[in-house]
Amino acid sequence: RAGQWQTDNVRNFYLGGYLWRDFPADGTSEATGYPCYTQGRLDRADVPDGLRAYLMVCEDAR
Repeated sequence: RAGQWQTDNVRNFYLGGYLWRDFPADGTSEATGYPCYTQGRLDRADVPDGLRAYLMVCEDAR
């Protein structure tokens, strides 16, 4: 997880082989406009609980 100081511009990454790769969102929350992720994808990617606490699960994605 990396971000730009004093903004809400935050990106999530995973280690794919020897390179860090973007972990793009599955959608955007209708209510907030923030990126969201499906529960199934988070489970399949085995995203740690410490990071999941910062990720929004898609409930009302567009």
